Amino acid sequence: MAMIVIMAVVLVLGWVLPPAAQRELILALGAYIFPRDGVLQPIRFYSLFTSWMVHDGVFHLLFNAFWIIAFASAASRHLGAVGYVVFFVLTSAAGSFAALASNWGHPTIVIGASGGAYGLIGSGAFVLTQGASVPRKLGSMVAYVAIFIVLTLGFAMMGGESFGVKGDISWQAHLGGMAAGLVLFPIMAALRSRGQPPPSWPE
Repeated sequence: MAMIVIMAVVLVLGWVLPPAAQRELILALGAYIFPRDGVLQPIRFYSLFTSWMVHDGVFHLLFNAFWIIAFASAASRHLGAVGYVVFFVLTSAAGSFAALASNWGHPTIVIGASGGAYGLIGSGAFVLTQGASVPRKLGSMVAYVAIFIVLTLGFAMMGGESFGVKGDISWQAHLGGMAAGLVLFPIMAALRSRGQPPPSWPE
């Protein structure tokens, strides 16, 4: 759970810093690729991979931590410790990019680990709904994904203030992370399993 510890440390750090330093912390770590006049700054693409560290309050962090705790163990069992970290960071970046792409050219700042949390939810489409038999249980997988899409859009329509979050809830970041998880998880799990016994998908 090192990822959650890092997120908590950054959150506390944001509390104790003076306002100007808080802003600099968000600008340094938040996904922010159009800092001036809608001009893309390629050097800022690094921020796609750091935005998961920053959260807008305790509830925002706890929401993401809940899904991380719920799915991390199952995902890391198939990806390994290093693979899990890579998977989480990549899906976080995908979620942040999806949110920025939907506001292309605007100086939007995206923060939070929602992309990574939903990447793990995407992995659940394999480790929770799929059996070891072939063909996979496609119907269960489709239903699983559909449920989370509906929930995500519902939360976004209710707005961030309903959940104690100051900014908007980006459904693009959530679903972008989940889409990346659905694509990356089976690929990364298959690469890790080469030369090893095939993973046992729960029935």
